[in-house]
Amino acid sequence: MPNLRVLPVGFIEMPNYRFKAHDRRAGAEESGAAVLADDDEALAFANRVIRELMRQDTKRYTTSWTMEITAGSRSVASIPFESDATTNGADAS
Repeated sequence: MPNLRVLPVGFIEMPNYRFKAHDRRAGAEESGAAVLADDDEALAFANRVIRELMRQDTKRYTTSWTMEITAGSRSVASIPFESDATTNGADAS
């Protein structure tokens, strides 16, 4: 029997997004999660995080880093850490 949940009328369940930043050269990885309204909000959130990480530690977070965004088993985007990643560097999957 499937596990069903009854939600109040007008209630919208928001997706849980996972964010994984990884350095393909060093094998380093960091991850986090957030409940956001939709893919566009997840992309905006990821770009803000990338911008802040690069601002805080320019030596660690170089162009060898990428942020993967997923919602459940669905791949949402892969964003390289580049100077333009916060404006148009998202590669939506």
